[in-house]
Amino acid sequence: MYEIITEKNLIKFDSLPILNHNTVNKYTFNIIDEDLYKIHNIIYENPGLELKDYIQLIDFCVFTEESLEYFFLLCNQYKNTFYKVCGPFACHQGKWYIVNYNFTKCDKR
Repeated sequence: MYEIITEKNLIKFDSLPILNHNTVNKYTFNIIDEDLYKIHNIIYENPGLELKDYIQLIDFCVFTEESLEYFFLLCNQYKNTFYKVCGPFACHQGKWYIVNYNFTKCDKR
């Protein structure tokens, strides 16, 4: 069970959104580990924003709304790669959140 805390509610999910099998290789990202931590922390510190708002905050990487959503889903799809580094992410009513796990803000290793 996955949970996000919105401004008003605790929302529970049985599963996380992941990539559609037709889009698995749609984008290629050249993101260093340090930037993965930064992206995670931006979403953690600014929950419940739309993709366009996060694009402005993530000024060290170039994203479109479509590529940022793809990146969030990629982190969810390959959770063993990104666990405790970046994500997981969930969207509720067009706003994005870090899914509650046993960790919150990521520190650079």
